[in-house]
Formats: sequence, structure tokens, C-alpha cells
Amino acid sequence: MKKLLYTFALTLTAFLIIYSCSAEEDNTPPPSIIQTPEPETPATTQYTLEVTSGEGGTVSTEGGTYDEGTQITITATPAEGYEFVGWEGSNSNSNSLTVTLNGNTSVQAIFLPETFLENRESIELCKIDRFHGGIGFGFPKYLYSLPSTGNLKFTIIFVDFDDSPATATIDEMKQLIEPISKSFYSSSSYGKLNVQFDAINKWMRMTKNSGEYNMRRDVSSGEFHYNYLSEALNLADLEYDFSNSDLFVVITNPDTENIDYGPAYIGNDYWNFQADGKTFYTSTSSGYDLNIWGGLWLNHEVGHLMGLPDLYNYSGLPTWHGYAGQFSLMGLISGKAPDLFGYEKWMLGWLDDAQIFCAQNGTSIVDIHPIESTDTGTKIVVLPISDNKSLVIESRKSILVDENLTEEGILIYQVDSSIRSGEGCLEVLPSNRRNEGKIDLLLKEGDILSINGYSIEVLLQSDLFDRISIVKE
Repeated sequence: MKKLLYTFALTLTAFLIIYSCSAEEDNTPPPSIIQTPEPETPATTQYTLEVTSGEGGTVSTEGGTYDEGTQITITATPAEGYEFVGWEGSNSNSNSLTVTLNGNTSVQAIFLPETFLENRESIELCKIDRFHGGIGFGFPKYLYSLPSTGNLKFTIIFVDFDDSPATATIDEMKQLIEPISKSFYSSSSYGKLNVQFDAINKWMRMTKNSGEYNMRRDVSSGEFHYNYLSEALNLADLEYDFSNSDLFVVITNPDTENIDYGPAYIGNDYWNFQADGKTFYTSTSSGYDLNIWGGLWLNHEVGHLMGLPDLYNYSGLPTWHGYAGQFSLMGLISGKAPDLFGYEKWMLGWLDDAQIFCAQNGTSIVDIHPIESTDTGTKIVVLPISDNKSLVIESRKSILVDENLTEEGILIYQVDSSIRSGEGCLEVLPSNRRNEGKIDLLLKEGDILSINGYSIEVLLQSDLFDRISIVKE
């Protein structure tokens, strides 16, 4: 019995020990648990879209408030008689515009009246009559003028004198004249005049001293010039065949101060030049002022040979360039916009009749393409005033020949064939003969000029064309 009790006591003791160990483990605090809070959803950024339309059409939405990154497509629909031309606030020209909102945005659909050409008149109404022979505005061209389209061969004769021998080489002289002159004809004529230069590669020594030819501006005459050109041609004819030439040009040693300018000569059946069976009715020679004007001097003088008048003021009162300003090298050779006026190009055949919009009555809306560009389409608008006078409208851009033009816009001028060369036969409007620049007279979008019974408004300016409205008041 004692043995049994002893055994029970041992068992109970072991149980108590085990239970005691278990109780100590249960009293150990549990490991810490770190709880991470759920991040809050950020507020969505929103932007506003404002959509409006100008007169002449509607848009598919007026906009609203949208989440950032939302894409909204807007459609512009023109009303009858109008057309969609673009968006203010976007570079797109499509009438369907998709906007991605990354900021507050405003766009406006722009509509303009459609071009309206029903008032086009017969082109003959806008061809003013020629009043003066030789050089001057009007149709048809003078009978003895140099052709102005097709392929022409210019033969260059270089001359110097015992008292003024040349110091420049022939190559230097050719480089002064040929590249810029050819480039001008190619660009300004839209490729309708191709000039080939053929230079006689030596200085021809004239038989007299330079002062004996009376080729100074203050004493020269048509007869003195004829004699000067004739001697140069005869000297060159001893060594050169002129039978395939269309024009001979005399380049005087540019160091020769006794011959201070280079005029044009336009003859007739009596006063002309003969060489190798060829008759030349026109010619020109350079002077000391070649140092001032450079190679475009030739384009100016050949312009006379083709029938174009001087656009600067012969009297110099009140200014030399108060008629045409910086436009056309027939006025100021070194001007910022030396390309010819559109009416000049029309006379020369560089513009076709189909590129002229002639309007006299009613209302017209016309797209005009820049006079400098090679784009086809309407280049000038002509508004007849009388048999000898017209208003002309054209677009001027700072491209190609006129790359130095500091402003762009619509140019308006008056042509009067009854006025002689150098006396204001062409005048940029509005008239201000003390203004020798005229660039500030270019009309911009929204500008209106009322003159001689017409109201002219610039509706749109773009790189490709300008749209104008013309109303006969």
C-alpha cells in the first residue's frame, strides 16, 4: 500500500512540475503586431474646357469640367455660305478636333464667308490702255520692247579706257552680275524667263578717254548713249558672233567715275544696232553706280528694255522713293522687297490672265496667293477706275526674292498709265510721299481700307494665302 501511495505521489509531483512549466509559458506576452493603414485615394484633378464658335457656324459642345487626361472631340459645322478655316487656340485646320485635357483649355472655331467670285468681270476691262511709247504701264507692250518670256541669251561686253584701265578680272565681274541676276529672273518670273549669259572673256579697250563719251547723268542724251553702245558692239563684233544673241549688255569698268550711271536704251526701226545679221532694238550699259547696286542693276535696266517704267521720283521732291517705297527693284534696287509688283509681272507675261481677278461692281471675297510664291491661283485683284487707272491688290510675304521683308500683309496700290515714268505712274496707298518705306502700309487681318469707291477688308491671313473682301460702295 505504501508502494502504491509512493507511486501516486511521484506521478502527482511530475504533473505539477509540467503544469507549472506550461503556466509560465502562457504568461509570456504575445509578439507585437504592426498594422499599416490603407492609403487614402487622392482627389482627381479636373480642368475646364471652354469651346466657342465665331459667326458663321456652330460647335458640337460648349465644353465643361473633366478629369485630367480626358479626351474630348469637338466638331465645327459651318453655316450656309460660310466655311470652317481653323481653331483659335489650336494649330489644327481640321473641323474635327480632339483635345486632351492637361490644363484649362479654350478653343474657338473660326468661320469665314466662302469665296464669292460671281462679280468677276472680263479681264479686258482691267487692262488699262498704254499712253506712252518705250516704257510705261498699259497694254499692249511697246512694239520694240525686249521679249520677257522664254529663253533669252544675253551677251556681255566688258569695256575699259586708256585713262581708266580695268583692275577687276572678268571672272570677278561675272560673279558680281550673273548669279543674282539669273536667280531673280528664275524666281520672279516663276520660271517663265530663262536667261543664259555668255560673256566675252576680255576687256575691250574703247578708243577714247572715258570723259569724251558724255555718259554722265547731267549731260548724257539718247544720242550719246547710242554712240557709246555702238562702239562697244563694233569692237566686240570683230571677235564674237552675235547672230544667236537676244541682247548685248555693255559692262563699263566700274572704277570709271566719268561714266557715273548705267541707263537703258530703247530704239525703233531707225535707231537700232546691227551685228552679224541680227537687229537689236534695245541695250544697256553700266556705270560707276554698279558699285552701289550690284548685280540687280541689270534686272532693273532690263526691266526698262521689257517696257517697265521707273517707280522712283525723278525730281526727288519731297522724297526719292515716296511712290513705291521699298517695293519692286524698278523703284529702289536695294529695297527690302525687290520683287516686282503683280501688275508689272502681268505686263511681262509672268502672270496669266487666269491669275488676275477683275472686279468692278458688287461684293467679292477672294483668296490671293503671295506674289513671291510659285503657287498657282489668283495673284492680284484689279479694280478698274478708268481707261487708264486701276487699283491693284496683292499679298506680300517675306519669302524668296522678298526674304528680307520685315512685315507681311496685303498691299494696295494705284497704276495710272497716263503718268510718265518717274512721275508717280504707280503709287502705294494710302498716299504719303514722305513715307519712303511703305512697309507699314501692309494691311493685316481685320484691317479695312476705303478708297476710290471701294471698301477692302482683310478677312484672313495665312502662310499660303490671304482672304479679302471687296465691296463697291
